[in-house]
Amino acid sequence: MKKLFTIAMISAAAIIAGSSCTPQSNEKIYSSLVSMVEGSYMTGNFYVVFDNGETAFVTNTSAITFKPTIDNEARAIIYYTIEEDQTKTGFDSVITISAVYGVSVDPVRDIYDHKLGEISDYKAEIDIMEAYYARNFVNLQIHFQWGATNNSEHSIALVYNSKENHEGVFQPFYEDDGYLYLELHHNSNNDPETNEYVSYVSYKVKPEQINVSLEDYVGIKILYKALDGNIRTYKIDFKK
Repeated sequence: MKKLFTIAMISAAAIIAGSSCTPQSNEKIYSSLVSMVEGSYMTGNFYVVFDNGETAFVTNTSAITFKPTIDNEARAIIYYTIEEDQTKTGFDSVITISAVYGVSVDPVRDIYDHKLGEISDYKAEIDIMEAYYARNFVNLQIHFQWGATNNSEHSIALVYNSKENHEGVFQPFYEDDGYLYLELHHNSNNDPETNEYVSYVSYKVKPEQINVSLEDYVGIKILYKALDGNIRTYKIDFKK
């Protein structure tokens, strides 16, 4: 079975891109969860799109290793300064990045997707600490338990259950209320529950892959089995 999400991908301080730029002590440093989008000879090897849709030209792309992880972009938490010179035509801002931390990304998958393996193997508990939707991404801050070894692999999938009547462990919690219901499934692969882990992950909604139109819904509800053993719902309302 393909590991959709592994500890190795989200280990603490796992910098996927390094920069030689060190901010001056009097410069204000910002941090944001963003998309790094493949660029051109005009923009460098990538530019940044913030989750509010604004774009940024990056002054030091040559100092940063960039590798798209889904389609032509990667998700990351960046630390950056805003430049005084904002003259780059076509961008909302000009920034210099001082550090980049990779965020794991995966598409929202239909429950019949063969890459999930057996959904019955996804029995482990997990908490959603924060969630929001922006630019076709469902972004989660998640909390789970793991064994803190390099051999630990956890599969965490955000799933659209297209089975008749949404058959499965979450079936009793579905309602006809105008929300798109998704299920967060966690397979710990029998990893010992000896340590706490918190990280971010982004799931891209591709309507053609799960055969839904987001315009038909007022928001998203995510069903998951929490660390206390209870089934919980995290609601995200679409901005009007």
